[in-house]
Amino acid sequence: MDAPPTDTNDREQRESRAVPFDNDPNSLWTLAAAGMITSVDVDKRGILSPATSPYDAAPPALQPTRFGMQASPFANRPTTPPPPPPPSPPWAPKKPKRAPLAEVFHRVMAAEINQLEKENAIFANEKQYFKTLIDLQSNVIDDLFQLTIFEQENRAP
Repeated sequence: MDAPPTDTNDREQRESRAVPFDNDPNSLWTLAAAGMITSVDVDKRGILSPATSPYDAAPPALQPTRFGMQASPFANRPTTPPPPPPPSPPWAPKKPKRAPLAEVFHRVMAAEINQLEKENAIFANEKQYFKTLIDLQSNVIDDLFQLTIFEQENRAP
């Protein structure tokens, strides 16, 4: 068994160590993500054994079974990684473009003016109704005064 690095528990050295970065498109992690290699293909230290390398190994031979010649399930491994999935749709629908503030102001004012005109038309009808009612009531009151004056003047002594 291989020993771990000597600076594993030394905090100062561990914090200042450079982290290796493998940007090779054929790295072990890229091949594993593509499904070209599995945990069986690497040893305890995570090193790819040459016999199972997807680039060097020959395809497994067909072995006869009682059902005839059958291919190994690992014989048709993909040689290239699968294409990336399509981009996901945006999280929220795009908001409609807002109208300029002056246009909004004019719309609000037009709605207010329409509402006031409707209310004024109702009040004008009510005003005309009450004016007619007042005229009728004043005629009735005048007639009652005339009747009272007539009765007092023509009362028998």
